[in-house]
Amino acid sequence: MLELASIKKGFTRDGFRLEVLAGIDLEVRQGEFVSLLGPSGCGKTTLLNIISGLIPADSGRIILRGREVESCLGEVAYMQQNDLLLPWRTALANAILGPELRGVRRREAQERARALFAEFGLAGFEHRYPAELSGGMRQRIALIRTLLTEKELLLLDEPFGSLDAMTRGVLHLYLLRVWKEYEKTILFVTHDLEEALALSDRIYLLTSRPARVKAVLEVPLPRPRDRSDRQLVLLERELTRLVQEEIHEAFPEG
Repeated sequence: MLELASIKKGFTRDGFRLEVLAGIDLEVRQGEFVSLLGPSGCGKTTLLNIISGLIPADSGRIILRGREVESCLGEVAYMQQNDLLLPWRTALANAILGPELRGVRRREAQERARALFAEFGLAGFEHRYPAELSGGMRQRIALIRTLLTEKELLLLDEPFGSLDAMTRGVLHLYLLRVWKEYEKTILFVTHDLEEALALSDRIYLLTSRPARVKAVLEVPLPRPRDRSDRQLVLLERELTRLVQEEIHEAFPEG
């Protein structure tokens, strides 16, 4: 579905040039759950911003469904790190923002959203405002809003990074259910090894800035995954080794 070839990006500010992406090659096949794992500040969000069309790449190619494009603007749903709920709109009104902007009739959009509210354990909270909701509830609403864009490819940028471990685990189950039930394709950004291993079909490990792909790790295990599974333990050890190797290369002793 999505292929990136030699994507490069840097920023110039006050005469100083900061290279962020040093040639990223990546593939996301239809129906896959692929994670981007890397240290903070390595360019993961920048890469999603390029794919979504928010900023241009300096060079490289983006291929969507076999056709080269400048960006995937209008072709993907993008859920950013913060929930970005509008404080003056109710939970339901926030959820249907996408359909409203596309011209879908409000009643029809509300009916679709209400069904998802029930499925996500949010029935009865449709008319609450964001300030009245917990962080986990707000993230579920943001995920519903993302689903209601009705895009097949979802870009998710550390959507659960600010949540506690228990809430994050619950939302992992919701996300996997969405991915399977609605037949979505997901590119997921995280800096959490356990999260990447719990969710992904394949993990791209990026180096420190300027980022390159250091390794690609396949995770051919059924979900939900048991952390004590021997194969998963071995994969975690290998991923941890690669991460530690990258840390040593980025910050050599002495």
